[in-house]
Formats: sequence, C-alpha cells, structure tokens
Amino acid sequence: MGKNDKSAGVKNQKADQFQALVAEHLDALYGFALSLTRNKAKAEDLVQESVLKAFRFFHQFERGTHIKAWLFKILKNTFLTDWRRDKRHPESLSMDDEESNFSFYVEAFRQSKASPQDYLPPESLHEQDMEQFFGDEIMKAMESLPMEFREVIFMCDVQGFAYADIAKILNIPIGTVRSRLARGRGMLQKHLWQYAQDRGILKRSA
Repeated sequence: MGKNDKSAGVKNQKADQFQALVAEHLDALYGFALSLTRNKAKAEDLVQESVLKAFRFFHQFERGTHIKAWLFKILKNTFLTDWRRDKRHPESLSMDDEESNFSFYVEAFRQSKASPQDYLPPESLHEQDMEQFFGDEIMKAMESLPMEFREVIFMCDVQGFAYADIAKILNIPIGTVRSRLARGRGMLQKHLWQYAQDRGILKRSA
C-alpha cells in the first residue's frame, strides 16, 4: 500500500468516526442554531459551517468527553463571529425584575383567590392541558426573547444540559446561567399569561 493510500485511509477513518459521533446531534444543533438566528436558512448555514469547523478541529476533541457540549460551543462561537461581523446588535438584556420574576402559577393563584367565580384555580391546570392550550405559542414566546435568554432556556429546558456545561459553552459564570434562566422563564410565563388572558383560557365557562 502506497503512502497516498495510507493517507486516504486515515482520512476516511477520521471522517467515519466524526460522522458516527456527530450524526445523532444534528437535530439538536439545528434547534440551537434556529433559537439563535430565528431564521431557517441561516440556521442551516450555521449548522453546516459549524460541522465543517468541528471536522477541521476534530483532532482537538478529547475522546470520552461531552461531544454534544463541544459541538454546541463551536456553533455558538461561530454564530458570535458572524454576529460581531454584522455589527448590528438590536437585542439587549432585559433587566425588568417585575417581568423576569413573573410566575404563571402564582398569578393564576392570585386571580383565582381574588375572583374565584371567574378564574380556574392553578391546581386544575395539568401539564397536558397547558400543552393543549398553548401549543405553538410557547415557540413564539421563545422567539420573542433576547438571544441571551433563548440560548440558556434551549440548552437547559429543551436539551437538558447541566448548568456547568452551559456555563462552559457560553463562557459565563454558573450564577449568570441561573440568573438568565430565571429571567427568561419569567418572561416566557408572562407572555403565556397575557396570551391566556387575551384568549380567555383561564376563565371559567359561564
């Protein structure tokens, strides 16, 4: 076997190993990219660019470590590079404590106590009912959040990353992860509460 054949064999082996490790995470990567870009075409481009970059630096990946977190970090860094290059940053962190500390269930409890004849008590709201009530509205609410909140909620509540992994991916302290999660979740709940109010979802039928 010639030198060129050996080199080709090594490259093919590397490509097979990479594909085997990465394939199962492509959907998660696309979901993360979509949560960042809020645009399907841009999300697809971001995933493609990130996967190519990951393959290029695959020799730096430590076998046995969390490849999903490694891929997410590459995608986030790739996104930030493009984002900074664009020089348009329309989003900024919201520091509205009233909004970020909002709780759907606390408000439902407060309203049901204030007007028991009008509002359903919070204990009557089951998880399956919530999903039926809101459906795609949850995704719309997610898309309305600033990027810093969308990304931590997606990684924690959708993908199940631990706080420590999220902190490493985003290069922020764990305390900041917790703070952004709390604020983001509060903003989501307030959005859904307003939606429920507008649609009369929580009110008793006459």
